[in-house]
Amino acid sequence: MRRIVIKLLKIGASNFSLRDKDFDIKIELDVNGKTKTHYNHYKSISPELLTEKLIKEIKDKEKKEYDKFDERDSFGPLDNISIITIDRLEDTENKLNNFFSKVDYRIKQFKNVKTSENYIGQYDRFKEFEVQLF
Repeated sequence: MRRIVIKLLKIGASNFSLRDKDFDIKIELDVNGKTKTHYNHYKSISPELLTEKLIKEIKDKEKKEYDKFDERDSFGPLDNISIITIDRLEDTENKLNNFFSKVDYRIKQFKNVKTSENYIGQYDRFKEFEVQLF
């Protein structure tokens, strides 16, 4: 039986589109002591749904990756079972909900910009939007 512990370290958003309300996400993860980076593209929906979708995708991706390296030498009945957990799940979900709420707020704020000076400044500010989770 393999235990996979995932800890989300940092999350950032960039390359958003006002027309489609979508953006790119970059997440730094610690998976059993190894640092990994996960990239994906999301359409802006409710923060709770985005959080749920993101956590499910991360778990599925890590499970597939660990299944690739399945050990052929052991033939025990529990060798093919992988337990995937997110470290501090409730805190992580709350922080991700807050992050996606801020992203949604920044997109709405960006739509309200009326002058070109503020437009470029707001775009650059969004481009560098990152949050340290743990």
